Amino acid sequence: MRRVVWALTLSLVLVALGAGAAAADAVDVRAKQLRRGDYKVRLSAALWLSRSDDPRALSALARALVKDSRSTVRELAVRSLAKQADESVPSAVRKRVIDALERAARRDRRSKVRRLARRTLTQWESLRESPVRTLSEVFVAIDTASDRSRRVSSRDLRALDGTLRTAIRQGAPRYRYGMRADGLPSRAELQRARAAGFYVKATVSDVRARRSGGGVEVACAVEVRVSSWEGADQRLRLRAGEFASATGRGKVVGGSSRTGVARSTRDCVLAVTESVTKRQVLPFLARQARAALSAQVTATTATRSARASRKRTRRRR
Repeated sequence: MRRVVWALTLSLVLVALGAGAAAADAVDVRAKQLRRGDYKVRLSAALWLSRSDDPRALSALARALVKDSRSTVRELAVRSLAKQADESVPSAVRKRVIDALERAARRDRRSKVRRLARRTLTQWESLRESPVRTLSEVFVAIDTASDRSRRVSSRDLRALDGTLRTAIRQGAPRYRYGMRADGLPSRAELQRARAAGFYVKATVSDVRARRSGGGVEVACAVEVRVSSWEGADQRLRLRAGEFASATGRGKVVGGSSRTGVARSTRDCVLAVTESVTKRQVLPFLARQARAALSAQVTATTATRSARASRKRTRRRR
């Protein structure tokens, strides 16, 4: 088998129309409105955040559930949290949401909000478990993103990790996945579950900015590496035919200010990461998973046949 290397050039040219154009930045704006706006502004912000799967939106809704003075806003927050209980949510955000639900279930002034919080809490409680305890046939260990360009903020790298998780969740809903903070399975745990393990890591390899008309064009490149993975207690080994590297490129045209360039950079790397993961990484994972699981079935069948043969031999004696 041979090493697979992908080179994917994406036709991603996005135009940032203003400070509120990027959804990722709008999350911050709406979260601030939910904290500080008047009643109607807060209600509108909570409704907008309820449609976002950004972890920051969940944190803002959890805070509103505990802190907001109006029961209608708190009720909207808890209903929104009920719809977004998912294991792809980072562990720190899950804890924040669960803490808020526990508090609302005990202390909220309105019985309806307390009742909804108790019901929603049962959904989120199931996510307390480490993915190690609920392994499926395929487990994907996601490493934290890195930045060779030195042009991407740590916050945006965390957003990149979230984009990678979301792309895997949407494209391969039957896979289990996690990061180091969530608790990763050992080799023995993978073997007991008969699960095929894979390692995925995104790296921003290049970011360049140049003036374009009245704005700035940001070009970026993101590499996503995939390899077989034997467990958290094993060293990562790159075997021929069992790893691949996909590189995607994109461009975003946005504002010329420092903030505008930072927004364009974020939009570029997130869009490229999502596209590379869905177009190249997930199909490769699916092929490798089928091969690994088929090999496991063959090995299990051979082992059982060998045991049966030894038993027959002993009986003849």
